[in-house]
Amino acid sequence: MNSARIELRAQAIDKEIETTNHHQEALPTLNSVVDPIAHLPLEISSEIFILCLPERPEVKPTLSPLLFLQICRSWRDIALSTPSLWSRIYCGRLAGVAAHNLHLWLSRAKTLPLTITISLPEDATAAIPTVLKKHAPQTKNLSVEVHSAAHAKAILTSFPILEVLELKLTYPWRGSAEFSKVCRDIICAAPRLLKCHILNLPERGDISSIYPTQIPCPCLRELELSDGKLLLQLTLPALESLSVKNLNLPHADLQDFLSRSKPPLRSLRFEVSHNISVKSLRLVPSLTNLTLVFNNYSAESLDVLSLLAADAEFLPNLREIIIRNWHHPRHDYDLLARVLEARSQLRSLRVFLPDPAQANYTPTNECVATLQSLSKQRSETHVVLGYDDYNYLSPES
Repeated sequence: MNSARIELRAQAIDKEIETTNHHQEALPTLNSVVDPIAHLPLEISSEIFILCLPERPEVKPTLSPLLFLQICRSWRDIALSTPSLWSRIYCGRLAGVAAHNLHLWLSRAKTLPLTITISLPEDATAAIPTVLKKHAPQTKNLSVEVHSAAHAKAILTSFPILEVLELKLTYPWRGSAEFSKVCRDIICAAPRLLKCHILNLPERGDISSIYPTQIPCPCLRELELSDGKLLLQLTLPALESLSVKNLNLPHADLQDFLSRSKPPLRSLRFEVSHNISVKSLRLVPSLTNLTLVFNNYSAESLDVLSLLAADAEFLPNLREIIIRNWHHPRHDYDLLARVLEARSQLRSLRVFLPDPAQANYTPTNECVATLQSLSKQRSETHVVLGYDDYNYLSPES
C-alpha cells in the first residue's frame, strides 16, 4: 500500500471518529427527548423512582431498584444517587440473599435509617449476621426469623436507634431458655425501642434464675409475646399495648411486673385460661381496650367477664371488649348481657364464635333477642355476636 492510499485511509478514519464524537455529544439530547426521566432534575426523577418501589423491595434484578440499574447509564446514575431507594430490603424465606449483595444494598443507603426484613436460612453462616451487625447503628426497623438461638445470638450487638423489632423462632419446639435469654439481651441493646414483637418463644423459656434482675425499657410502648415469662425480666413504664398468647404467670409474678412498671396500659390482649390472674388487672385501671381469646372452656375462664359485670371499679375506663373464639355453653350467654348492662361507658362489645359448624355454640333466639334489645337501648354502643362476616344481632347488614 503506497503512502497516498495510506493518507486517504487515515483521513477516512479521522472522519469516522469525528462523526462518532458528534453522535456521542448529541446522545444526551436525544435521550432527553426519548427518555424524559433523564431530562428532569434529580430531585424529581428520584421521587419518581421511589414511588415505583414495591412494598417489599427484594434483591431481584427484575424488580426495582435493581431494575433501574440495567436500563441505561442515566437511570443507573439516578438510582445510585438516591439513598432512599436502598433504605429498605426484604429477604424472606424464599428470597435468599448473599452477604455481599446485602452489604452492597445497605451501603447504598448512605446514612439513612434502615428497615430490614430477613429470614436466616437453617444453614446460615456467620456472613449475613456480620453484615447485620455492621449496619446495626443505622437500623431503625428490624424483622428477623431465625431457626435457633445461635442464629439470634449471632446478630446480638448494640442497636442505638432501633425502634421496631420483630424476632421470630421458625420452629418453637427447638426453643430453649437460651433463645429467651438472647431476646432479653437484644431488647436490652436497643434503648430507643418503641415496638417489639417476639413470636414462638418456648414455654420452657424461664430465665429468671439466669437474670434475677429486670432491665428497664423506658421507651417501649407496644409489646407482643408468645409467652409471658419474658415479662419477668422487663420493666416497662411506658407500655401502652400488650399482647401475650400465653399469660400463665403466677399472680405474684404478674402483680410484681405491673407494680414495678406502673404502665399507662391502654390495650391488652391475652388467651384466657383457668389460672389467669384476674386480680392483677386491677393494677391497670387505665385500660380502655381488652381482647380475650378463649381456647378451652372452664368456669374460671369467665372470671374476667364476671368481674366486669359485678364490679364497676374493675377496669373502670374500659371502652372496647373483643372476645375471640367464644365457645361457652348457651347458658353463659346471659353473662354477656350482664356485662353490657353494667358497663354504661362501653362503646364496643364484639363476640366472635368459633367454627359455624359447631352448632353447640350457636346463640339461642332468647339470647339474641336480649342482646338486640340492649343494643337498641345503647345506640352509642356497637354490639356484634357472630363471625367476622355475620352478626346475629343485625343479620341484614
